Amino acid sequence: MAQLLVRRIPEKVMNDLKRMARDDGTSVEELARRTLAATVEQRQQWKDFAMWSESFRRGQKRQLRDITTPLIRKDRAR
Repeated sequence: MAQLLVRRIPEKVMNDLKRMARDDGTSVEELARRTLAATVEQRQQWKDFAMWSESFRRGQKRQLRDITTPLIRKDRAR
């Protein structure tokens, strides 16, 4: 398993991490491990959502064009 050493953590941040770990009944190390894992997972979910969203928008533009083009042509023909 990999290791990560983080230096120069601001005192306030470290105190908050210790408090949060104590409140959760766990260690700062375990809290940091879970936080990092959750951050990586969340970032991947946002990337997946962005890809889905772009695909959805492209589909909507295509559908809108398919619906509106005949209406515009009919209106122009009047």
